[in-house]
Amino acid sequence: IPIITGPLEFCPGDTILLVASGGVSYVWGYNEFNNYTFATFNTNDSIYVAQAGFYKLIVTNAGGCKDSIIVHVIQKPYPEITMNPIFGIVCPNDSVLLTVSGNGDFTWNGPNGLIPGDTNQIYVTLPGQYYCYNVDIQRCAQLSNTVTVTLYNTPYLRVIPDTGFCKGDSVEIEVITTPGSNLNW
Repeated sequence: IPIITGPLEFCPGDTILLVASGGVSYVWGYNEFNNYTFATFNTNDSIYVAQAGFYKLIVTNAGGCKDSIIVHVIQKPYPEITMNPIFGIVCPNDSVLLTVSGNGDFTWNGPNGLIPGDTNQIYVTLPGQYYCYNVDIQRCAQLSNTVTVTLYNTPYLRVIPDTGFCKGDSVEIEVITTPGSNLNW
């Protein structure tokens, strides 16, 4: 019976060790999508893995009988920050909720540097860029995406051309406001 021991999840940039047992000879194969065509790449009893995908182990026992097993190795996803409201616009006397995926320890940074606290959610009121450094419970350290929080701009109208116009002429009226704003005329 083929047996593969070792972790099946790894941090980006790291490697994991998979160890085969249950036979006298081993053949490892790899396929990114598990479409049953595995490229043979190793005949040792252990391999170092740094790429996500499906790994197939074919084991031959002392009697010459073969058996196989397939495992799915995954790369841990990078922590991702989401914003509420989704466009990250801070309205007057309000805040934006930033939430980062993941578990473990969280270190937030914003436009003024380090933000105190160790939680996966923070409320922010300052415009600027925010990101989070996460060390998960398996000690995998990763940097999140960066999000931009902006201040709400009171909309105003701009007339084009901005010089005078005569009866019968046409003008363009442009609304200047925060990106992502909904306009109702």
